[in-house]
Amino acid sequence: MPFFMLGLMVVLFVLGFLVFSYILIFAAVVGLIVFIVATIRDKLFRRKKTTLTNHKPQGRIIDQD
Repeated sequence: MPFFMLGLMVVLFVLGFLVFSYILIFAAVVGLIVFIVATIRDKLFRRKKTTLTNHKPQGRIIDQD
């Protein structure tokens, strides 16, 4: 009986490792696709950088040491 449990644990460990590796590969592929889409979108639809000139902060600044 202990050998049966040991064999079952080894099989479950191997199956769990295979499932984890497939999930990891799937997540890497999805992340790569999202990265490529974001890079293409950034290159094609470049937004203008808006900078405020002569911007003076309003209100009080309370310095805390």
